[in-house]
Amino acid sequence: YLIGTLASPIWVDRVPWRKFSLASAILAAFALVISAHQTGVLLQASWFCFGLFCSFMHSLCMRILAEMPDEERAYGTRVSVELITISALLFILPILFINKYQYAGAAYALAGFIILLSFGTLFMPQRKDIASASQKVAFPSWSHAGKSYIALMIFLTYCLANVGLWIFVGEIAMAFNPEPEQISLLFSVLKVLGGVAGILGAVIGSRAGTKYPNIICFLIICAGSLGLMIADNLTMIMVSTWVWEFG
Repeated sequence: YLIGTLASPIWVDRVPWRKFSLASAILAAFALVISAHQTGVLLQASWFCFGLFCSFMHSLCMRILAEMPDEERAYGTRVSVELITISALLFILPILFINKYQYAGAAYALAGFIILLSFGTLFMPQRKDIASASQKVAFPSWSHAGKSYIALMIFLTYCLANVGLWIFVGEIAMAFNPEPEQISLLFSVLKVLGGVAGILGAVIGSRAGTKYPNIICFLIICAGSLGLMIADNLTMIMVSTWVWEFG
């Protein structure tokens, strides 16, 4: 996933958006199906392919959002749709699929859901100027965009920390021996709150500027992270995780 997203500025304007998205969705679903029947190196290879194809879809999505007249509103809408959808999946998967069919059930269910969502590519814009766009791809020099490069490095650091915490949230909660239903509740509410935050960002759009919203979000993230650090029971873990996700 990291490899695909880091490389996206090089390729994202050189491919037909609609066809490339559809192909990526089909291949991501296929990689999940393959993973349901493999172990060892082949299982890891299927996960590698799944992450790579997902990064292609995500990169294209972000590139298309950049064409919107209000990028903040477009991004907030995208976040809300994504997270609310994921919250429903995280609630359904453990109860209906994982408990009965283990990993294979989750893999097939997710693959089917990806195929279902792939019909959204029919509503995507189709590039008509790929040749000319590929000639325009260039990166500004440090003297022209030094502050932007610094901002990107700060954002990369934030993303690494945030994704790292997301990966281990479940492991942190496991220290308190939760029931499967409690884990489902943790992650489903987590994503609903993320979706609500996305809706809030979409409603506000660019009207609040960038400085104060970022400060407020940073303080909320710090509050949730501090709560996770000092939590001594599952309830506090869940509440702190929800606060962090909202931030």
